[in-house]
Amino acid sequence: MKELRERRVLPTIGVYVAGCWVAIEILDRLTDRYELPPYVPDLVFWGLFSLVPSVALVAWSYGRPGKDTATRAQKIGVPINLVATAGLLLGILGSNLGTEPAANTATTAEAQAVEATDVAEAPAGPARQRLAVFFFENESGDPALDWLQYTATELLTQDLQQDTTLSTSSPYTSQRGGMYGRLQAAGFEDGLGAPASLLRQIARDANRQYFTTGSIEASDDGFSLTTRLWETTSMKRVDEFTQTGWDILPMMDQASIRIREVLDAPSLQVSDQEDLPLAETYGESEDALRAYMHGLNARLLDNDITSAIGHFDQALAIDPNFVLALLYKGYYLTETGNMPAAAAAFTQAQPLDYRLPANDRAILTSMVYRTNGESEKLFEFLRLQVQLRDEAFWHAQLATLLMVDGDTEQARQHFQAALARDPLNVGLLLVLSDIERSLGNLDGALEYARRYQEERPDEMDAHIKLGDLLRDTGQLDQARAEYQKAQLLENRSVAPLLALQIIADRNGDYARSRQLLEEAMRIASTSGEKYSVHMAAHYLEARLGRIDAAIEQLRAAEPYLAESQPPFVVALSIHSTLLDLALRRDDIEMARAVVAEARAMLPAPPMSGFLEPLTLLVTAYEGDFDAARGHLDTFESTLKQLKYNAMNFQLPLLAGEIAYFEEDYASAATLLQSAVDQIGESFVAGQINAYALPILMAHVATAQMMADQLESAQLTLDQGLALDPSSPYLWLAQASLEARKGDPDRARELAGQVMQAWSDADPNLAGLEKARTLAEDGQAATAGQ
Repeated sequence: MKELRERRVLPTIGVYVAGCWVAIEILDRLTDRYELPPYVPDLVFWGLFSLVPSVALVAWSYGRPGKDTATRAQKIGVPINLVATAGLLLGILGSNLGTEPAANTATTAEAQAVEATDVAEAPAGPARQRLAVFFFENESGDPALDWLQYTATELLTQDLQQDTTLSTSSPYTSQRGGMYGRLQAAGFEDGLGAPASLLRQIARDANRQYFTTGSIEASDDGFSLTTRLWETTSMKRVDEFTQTGWDILPMMDQASIRIREVLDAPSLQVSDQEDLPLAETYGESEDALRAYMHGLNARLLDNDITSAIGHFDQALAIDPNFVLALLYKGYYLTETGNMPAAAAAFTQAQPLDYRLPANDRAILTSMVYRTNGESEKLFEFLRLQVQLRDEAFWHAQLATLLMVDGDTEQARQHFQAALARDPLNVGLLLVLSDIERSLGNLDGALEYARRYQEERPDEMDAHIKLGDLLRDTGQLDQARAEYQKAQLLENRSVAPLLALQIIADRNGDYARSRQLLEEAMRIASTSGEKYSVHMAAHYLEARLGRIDAAIEQLRAAEPYLAESQPPFVVALSIHSTLLDLALRRDDIEMARAVVAEARAMLPAPPMSGFLEPLTLLVTAYEGDFDAARGHLDTFESTLKQLKYNAMNFQLPLLAGEIAYFEEDYASAATLLQSAVDQIGESFVAGQINAYALPILMAHVATAQMMADQLESAQLTLDQGLALDPSSPYLWLAQASLEARKGDPDRARELAGQVMQAWSDADPNLAGLEKARTLAEDGQAATAGQ
């Protein structure tokens, strides 16, 4: 722990984490609002946060007075979580990418024909109406009818989702920070009792043109369900109708038809439009349906996946043909990381897929492909769906997989095609902005962000995006102006405040930074917002060298993460950190135990293949470089098998670390620079460039300094300081380089700036003694003059 403090690891981690949460909050909003693939925030979340221990190496590399030397701990620091990124992303992708049908497979020729098409030029289709379905309210006074409040919503949503000309969502379909999160933040923990005005606001923010509410009353003939359809913008009650009966399934079938008629859904004019009765999907057992609903609510209301799966098993014990219980059991098992068990659940459901609507059949088969690692079939089928259906939905799904596969150009074409076919889905403009950024086209990225701003001038998201792009080119004043506009538009959101806090920190205005944090803490309402504020507070305390205070903020943040993420995900978020710390204190026994624990959690392919890098690092740490290269070969094979080419930057990174261990610093510097170049071309480039690139540049600079490539090291540090010009640790790294270049005056000047930033730092802060020594020498020289 003393070594950890001395090396300033915690301050550096904070720099990265605070910015990550701003990006995640924005992505989370856009996913619910504009129907981005629902796994995008999770992909970015784990893609970013699995890099946290990699970020820690910046501090570690420059810890003590005198010339820095490469230790075993330093050599292993960067890749531990970078190499875990792909595995975590695969898990999230596998658990949420549930929308690619695969009843048949395309031939190679058909797939190539689709790819050869100029997909962006096809004529636009009709814009889909977007509808939010909220919970019903039991106004009968009879608790026996309470379960219908949730069941009616689930059934109505399921039936409406069969209609591809509508886009229907509910609290169940937008669990992560979506509709339920807004209800919870407003004090409605069970999602019930919210006034229509609040529901209207939630629907508006989710880009839903209509929303429904409903009520339940007792009746001599069973119970009565009243459904109300509202227009979101005007708050006009478009329709209201009441049904009475004993069986909720046919009642919700009729309610769905009525709503589609009122909305004049184009599907009603299509003679062969599918409308599978709900009884075909949910069966005839009320007890099984109740158990299934208990499972959905255990996940939604309590984030209790284990309990949810238990309820699904109860439903299946009552009705072995309850196919949705199997489908959701598979979903939730993927969230726990148990891909083989998830694949078994999906496979068990396949013989029952005749009970599912077409889109759910597609979801089921795609999840079989995903959980079994059959990526090629998944790609081929998506290409065929694009050819046969040419719908926005399929273009967006294919684009996302192409993005993960590293084919950013093709991904851009299909996202453009999706936007052309569904112009109301303007959130795709911000996705395209990120793609242009990853392709190195900053002007194009700015143009897409400005187009979004024109479409949604009263929303903050475009200003946040523009601010991020400006910030990451070093234009901090212009970025601040965009964030301030965002704050004016949505003064109850923490995202603009935390974005402004990063600017204040980068400008060295720590009094303003604390003011922004205090304001964010006052208005934070959801668990995600509270988590992000505590992490941002951790960043500030760590940046200023107040390690104990930073740890306190970390401990305060952790429970909020546990409220929204399954235990497996929470555990993995810190798992590589444990390995990092074990190796940094030269505790190889603990390191082996951590790897063994990880393998116990992910015992089988495909996810177990992403643990090879962790084993690689342990074997390299022990000096067995041949074994380390063997693990590298296995990991490369896993990436190829799963078409995870966007994560290939990890290969030169790991090879560079092996070279680092062998003290071949020239080769290490070349390989690490190659990894950084490849990151710039990946779909996570925008986020990494925003928050991690200065840290990664510092690691490259370390290798370059070790190889006596001082000019190259200066160039990499210049890039880091351009993004964060007031970073105390980058200043200290620069001071170390100046000393090596023979410029003690500049080294003393930089060390003095570090000491000013760390005026209230913990006395045992890493690097503090080195900074003090350099600063005192400089002061003495000045006094002597």
